[in-house]
Amino acid sequence: MAFGFTRTLPTITGSESNVTIVLSEGSFPIAAIDGGANSLPNGGGSLTVYTDDTKTTQLAIDVVTFVTGGTPDVEVWVEIPTAATAETLYFEDDDIQISQPATTATFGRDNVHASYDIVSHLAEDPSGSAPQMINSTGGTNGTSSGGMTSGDLVAAQIGDGLNLDGSDDQIDYGSTAHLNTTNPFSVSLWINPDAVSGFQGLLSLKNNTSDDYRVFLATDGSYSNISYGANTNWSRLQSAVTISSTSQKVDIVFDGVDSSSESSYMLYRNASTVAQESSGAFGSNNKTNNVLGRQGSNGMAGIFDEFQLAGNLAKSADRVKIEYDNQVDPASWGSSGSWADSVSGISITGTAVPTQTEVDIVTGGKTIILTLTGDTFVTGASSEDGIAGGSDSDIAASGTNWDSLIKTALDNTDVILSGGDTIATITLPAFATYDIPTTETITWTIPAASLTTSATPIVATPTHTVTPTAVGGTISPYYYTNLLAS
Repeated sequence: MAFGFTRTLPTITGSESNVTIVLSEGSFPIAAIDGGANSLPNGGGSLTVYTDDTKTTQLAIDVVTFVTGGTPDVEVWVEIPTAATAETLYFEDDDIQISQPATTATFGRDNVHASYDIVSHLAEDPSGSAPQMINSTGGTNGTSSGGMTSGDLVAAQIGDGLNLDGSDDQIDYGSTAHLNTTNPFSVSLWINPDAVSGFQGLLSLKNNTSDDYRVFLATDGSYSNISYGANTNWSRLQSAVTISSTSQKVDIVFDGVDSSSESSYMLYRNASTVAQESSGAFGSNNKTNNVLGRQGSNGMAGIFDEFQLAGNLAKSADRVKIEYDNQVDPASWGSSGSWADSVSGISITGTAVPTQTEVDIVTGGKTIILTLTGDTFVTGASSEDGIAGGSDSDIAASGTNWDSLIKTALDNTDVILSGGDTIATITLPAFATYDIPTTETITWTIPAASLTTSATPIVATPTHTVTPTAVGGTISPYYYTNLLAS
């Protein structure tokens, strides 16, 4: 069996392509992560994700944490082709796959974050062997410094993050140039400062000691603010918004049009645009030496989490909002279906199967038994009408055949559910005028509305047939004609 569930996206403004979202333990049905007989395994090695229930399009995933059992702990990232209202993802416990693909494989970690230069979940022990912080794009990993200890790995906004001391703690992602004044860029970071006073560096991207692109918190008169810019023009796009000691997301977006124009930059705090003040220039191209947590001698004391940098992507306001809403509460962002055997099917048995005669239909009483696996039938008259009306003949309606008489007449009164709503027994009433010229083949398709979990109809197997025969001691006109023709 291959168990799975669906995850449906919430109401979203607009539609965005190739958006990376995160799922937490609250995003999964309990039965999927409780460590039980049908649970996903610890480590999530067999977890796969698709865009449809036919598994035509598989998606890459980044499994950061996957602990099952009594206290589950999950952090999984997926890049979805389209982020729009009611889009649905299909998650499955694969029967064959026992471990996640290699990070560079088609469905591996690196391809989740292909639009980025740095994606650092900051979920590793900073006191381990350097480089400690994994860059989930496959780029340069981050190296901690400042004497950080394992105790600096703490609970943060998304899973774990790092608690920096504001004195000498920092994470260095090497000297690769990611930002310049000719390409768009997007930078985002979750922070939770201990306090806001003086200048507290969040990020420094520089190519020498006198020319760098900085992001930091600052105090200015009676309020605190987020500031960023280059070298002496650091006050460029300073935000007049009070920054408190709470978890918050900072996004900075440059559209790549004009580095000297304030209109080319957008600053967001918790996905809300921030009024921008002051002016200045971005500085020179090709910012290198990517340092998180400090700018020069200034650092922020507090918690850092989920550092993302894309050197050729200008996120729209809608995308910034989608990512914030998802990351601030992954469990509530969307809804999940139940954890059930995703290989659902319906088998047909009964006295009408595999073959019945024309006289059987005329006299009535034959049964068609639909047995469902991996799902249950929805109870109620409307659902049972759907079950009863799910048949279809291979011969077009002719006035006296199956589709003309039986398909339109059967309803919920002919259906009895049993076996925990996994068995539907249909008893055929008598149809005195039923008359067919040739054998009919009947196929049953049960609509999704009559199924608890499946999002698509299920075709039952096998088909069954009705053959023409003598009726009431005489020969059916169609049957007689066929005999003469033979």
